[in-house]
Amino acid sequence: MEIAKISTKGQVTLPIDVRRKLDLKEGDHLLISEENGRYYIENAEHVQHILSERAFAYLSENVEAKLDEADLQAAQTDVRYSSDEVFNRVRKNSRAGA
Repeated sequence: MEIAKISTKGQVTLPIDVRRKLDLKEGDHLLISEENGRYYIENAEHVQHILSERAFAYLSENVEAKLDEADLQAAQTDVRYSSDEVFNRVRKNSRAGA
């Protein structure tokens, strides 16, 4: 368990061990979610990447027609979500799992 101090401006400095475990660097964004009164902090980029992979897997499972090479390359491009979409999907998934 780590302890962080809040500044007068509401800023928090995360301990180095936490930053390393979350693979956080300067300028990265945090996803903070609440479930049953507990708060969770995650690397928003990692969450976005996981959601993108799931979206791609879902889409690829539901493709009825055989893709030609150009379509396959286009389908393999990253699916990106805005931060609002990421937060909403995490909240939705958190509620569904409760």
